[in-house]
Amino acid sequence: MSAKYLLVYLLSFILFGCAVHGPAPTDPSYSEAVRNIVSAKDARYILSAAWYPNVMLGNIESFHASSSQGKLFVTPERLVFAVYDDATNSFLKSFEASYSNISWFTAKEHGLSRILRLQTSNTVHSFLFSSGYMENGSPADKDAVVQYILEKFNRKK
Repeated sequence: MSAKYLLVYLLSFILFGCAVHGPAPTDPSYSEAVRNIVSAKDARYILSAAWYPNVMLGNIESFHASSSQGKLFVTPERLVFAVYDDATNSFLKSFEASYSNISWFTAKEHGLSRILRLQTSNTVHSFLFSSGYMENGSPADKDAVVQYILEKFNRKK
């Protein structure tokens, strides 16, 4: 292999490595990784997301607030956010809210991402996501995810 091709290969490897979305479990179906979070096992969507507790995302300053990177599990009954712990190869639950405990919910576009904003018990939470997959492993459509949550939220009223 010539030096030119080796350099292209090396640069491609570095660039593709930077495009990976954070830590991920070794179990591709995530069944083993969510073993500690019973409420996330029936997730319809599993999204790579950032959680902004006590922040109403929207203006540029709000994105400088502290956030946690993890997975947002969208189930038929609730939203569950968990961070991945590579020491135990599992997710640790950080946030959970049933649709009936959400007092308001909004969603908006942010470039290629979507922002989910909600309130539970007088506390605002924001989630930013741009990728994820459905329970069957196929890629999730961002707008379909938002529509699914909106339908769940509107049904609980």
